[in-house]
Parts: sequence; structure tokens; C-alpha cells
Amino acid sequence: MGRRARTVGRLSAHVAFLRGVNVGKARKLPMAGLRSALEREGFRCVRTHLQSGNVVFSEQPRDCVDAADRITAVIAERFGLDVDVLVLDCDELAGIVEENPLLAEESVPDESLHVVLLFREVTPAEFGLLSLPTSDGERAVLGDGAIYLSLPNGMGRTKLSGGYFERALGQRVTARNWRTVQALTVMCSDAKSETA
Repeated sequence: MGRRARTVGRLSAHVAFLRGVNVGKARKLPMAGLRSALEREGFRCVRTHLQSGNVVFSEQPRDCVDAADRITAVIAERFGLDVDVLVLDCDELAGIVEENPLLAEESVPDESLHVVLLFREVTPAEFGLLSLPTSDGERAVLGDGAIYLSLPNGMGRTKLSGGYFERALGQRVTARNWRTVQALTVMCSDAKSETA
């Protein structure tokens, strides 16, 4: 999956996923403060969703990896935290949503769906080598830039956590539930309308 933003008018809409913030006392990152810091850095129309580190913003089209590095630097400088950041343009996020193969299965309710977002590409061969610790009807399907999960008992009771995939794949990942992903696609649509 490419990491270059597509032009939307003069600006382009992106979404940033912050890994592992607000999950412990030492990893507190205030979203209001983050919005202000990113706006001072030059990001535009900055919005956040929930406290788990989801940011939608607009700026001049550029490499998404560069945008992620800039956000990482802002967080380190302003808040003293070392945070991994994955930036996708909003069209990439829309593609991840549209390509979810589990949506076509009536037996999989939306509330059981989660997405593990990958910081680097995983090939079908790599994924096929995993001994997935599934139980109780759980499923994991590799997509383009993401792993789609069906977790009937929720993320809190599964071994198919982000931590499992980080260890098994040897890379950073960040996971979101389907409700959050859907909310971010709506925010992306709003951002794209504003920048058109």
C-alpha cells in the first residue's frame, strides 16, 4: 500500500494513528494540547477522536511518512513522549474500510470487528506462517495494510491483540475497533469536503 497523499483541492486530508497513548500514567497525552501543538506546527483543520490517539488533519500533499515523523517530533518536543505514529491519507483509510472481507458475512456483527493497522507491508506468505492463537470463533484476515479481526468476546479477552501481532510479525502495529474506524472515515469525509 502506498504512503503518498493524494491531492484534494489545494490541501489533502489525512488521518494519524498514535500507538500506545493514554494507556498508562506515564503515557498521558492530552488531545486538546495535541491539537494546538499540531496547528502551531502548520497542520490545518486538526481534529481528534477519543483519547486513544486518532487525529484527522489537512495540509499540503506530502509523503505520509514525513507527516508521521513531524507529528512524532512535535509530541516528543512538546510532551516528552516517544510515540510511534502511522499516517494514512483519507483515501487509504477508505480503502481499508471498503476492503474488509468480514463485512460481507452476516454472522459477523460490527461490534466484534477490529482492525490492526500495519506500519509496514505484510505479505500473504508471512501471514500464512503465523500460528494464530484463535479461540471461540475468532478470525483474522490479512488485507492491504491491515489485519481484519472478528473477536466475538472483544479485544480484552483475546490473544489476537496488537501485542501478539507485534511479536509474531516483528513490527509495530496499532489496533482500533470498527466503531472508531467508521467514525474516522466520517471525519475524513468532512475534512475532504472542507479542503475541496
